[in-house]
Amino acid sequence: MKFDELIERIKPRNRKELPFFLLKAAITILVVREFLYDISHVRFSETGMVWLLIYITKVLVFGVVLYIIYRKVKKWKKNDRWLATYIFLISIVFVTPFINGSIFGMLFVDGLYWGKVIDADTGKPISGASVAMRWDFDWNIMGVGSYGDVRETVTDKEGRIFVPLARVIKLWPGGKIERGGVTIYNPGYDSYPSRMDEVWNDEDKEKWLHKLNKQYPEFRKEYSKKYYAQHYKRYPYEIDLKEYFSNPKYAPLIYNRIFGVHWKRFKTNVIKLNKTKTDREKKHVVRIISFGRIDTCDEYKVKRLKALVMHKSRK
Repeated sequence: MKFDELIERIKPRNRKELPFFLLKAAITILVVREFLYDISHVRFSETGMVWLLIYITKVLVFGVVLYIIYRKVKKWKKNDRWLATYIFLISIVFVTPFINGSIFGMLFVDGLYWGKVIDADTGKPISGASVAMRWDFDWNIMGVGSYGDVRETVTDKEGRIFVPLARVIKLWPGGKIERGGVTIYNPGYDSYPSRMDEVWNDEDKEKWLHKLNKQYPEFRKEYSKKYYAQHYKRYPYEIDLKEYFSNPKYAPLIYNRIFGVHWKRFKTNVIKLNKTKTDREKKHVVRIISFGRIDTCDEYKVKRLKALVMHKSRK
């Protein structure tokens, strides 16, 4: 078949066919993109056979889904039922986000997340803090997951953050996108998640235990109720709560539970950061921040945080 004949066959014949032409072009681009992405993982991944199995399964499932939609649309087009065709396609666009957070089972999105970063002692907003949020893609096959997306933002003068929508393109209608982890860093402060407690000595633990019990008495009451209701009654042989809140060796656990955040969409998430007191804490916080779970091709999305960490680590 000549090139001119091929163009003549695939180009839209009238205005009604233009949306279908654009849809077919978009699907073709996505298929080629995913093919190249999966082949690279099969070649360079240590679990190449797993990725090959995922790819073959993905092609079969996605092919069946596309074939069903294609047959339905072709039948309606043949009968000149353009309105029914448009309604069918638009319905898919509006229904799939409620099923697995995707559009057409190809474009997966998650968000929106926003919040406020403040000083744990003074309550004042922390401006200029770098925030990176990572997402993973769950294939729902044998517990296999992969990197999804990462987004970066910076707190404003009021300490507010607004994380852009995560966007992942995967040809797998049965998958879903999940928030993986959040990293927040500002020089002179502990990071989020907390890291400086990992290098506390016995004296530091004793000071922090006294400080936490004094400044956050409500946490002890709330945690005590949950602990006795959900945990201690089932495992009475474990540590007693009195020892938990009086033994300095448990200070890092209490510290992480107090300043941990259960991130929620469409809600203001408040993150409290504590100032680092020693050089040992400052160096450890910078050294422990990792970018290993982010694809190399997406590291440009967190270039500010990465540059800040690299700069501080060289000092």
